[in-house]
Amino acid sequence: MLSEDLALRLAESAGTWLRARDPAAWLSLAIVVTAADGKHAVMPRREAAGIFAKARELARQKGRTALAEELSQGVDLIKAAPPIEVPVGVFVEKEDGTVEAGVFTLRLPVEKLHGVRKVKVGKA
Repeated sequence: MLSEDLALRLAESAGTWLRARDPAAWLSLAIVVTAADGKHAVMPRREAAGIFAKARELARQKGRTALAEELSQGVDLIKAAPPIEVPVGVFVEKEDGTVEAGVFTLRLPVEKLHGVRKVKVGKA
């Protein structure tokens, strides 16, 4: 399970990662974090879901059913995230062999997306 402390630290870091690219570029991408210090990779969502699916199968093979269930939920969240939310998948193996895994999403600033029109709503 992903600790609240690690999730908050990574969410803060991921905010800077999001600002490094045009918001429209994130519509089909995900971030996968593999170390507590924030080591990450940006990749297509399909690839990120595939990584979590492979890790889930390994967890099942090793009899780590709770971890396999967490990873299964992570796969679902990565696949189901709407385009304006960037999934951040975390899979960090600690030195003692425990694993922190989870997925959270960060909402893109919709007003900055190219091609998005604002509609004025007047009073009737």
